[in-house]
Amino acid sequence: MGIPLRRLCLARFHILTLLLISLSVVSCGRNEDWFESAVAERYQGGGKTVRLGDLTKYRWDRICYYSPYMKSVALEIDNAEHEWVLLFYQGDKAVGRAEGRRSKLEIVLGRATAGNPPCFPPDRIAKLHGERGITHMTLTDAIK
Repeated sequence: MGIPLRRLCLARFHILTLLLISLSVVSCGRNEDWFESAVAERYQGGGKTVRLGDLTKYRWDRICYYSPYMKSVALEIDNAEHEWVLLFYQGDKAVGRAEGRRSKLEIVLGRATAGNPPCFPPDRIAKLHGERGITHMTLTDAIK
């Protein structure tokens, strides 16, 4: 009777350990300001432009911009808790997400930003500038 009980306790311990590891990986993957930091580092390093695809470590074929309160099935929620959300897509699948506030990174939509939401390819060059301690990133010429 002692051996089955010991196996049961050991199995529960392993399951609990795996659960804690999974939660820590998920929470590390949800670093919400990673995109803001990547753009700010590029600008502070003297960059006036950035190729969008250079800001991520994974592959994607378009990035779409969602403004506050914009509803989207892809977002799974209303975007009311952030001032902007970017979803990175590979085909029809969302493969990444960045969200933030204008107080850290202002995303400015320039000319020809048609589309709802406006989307941009990884080879699009964004202009960077700073104003009152805030980094601004201007995106133009959205893909249709």
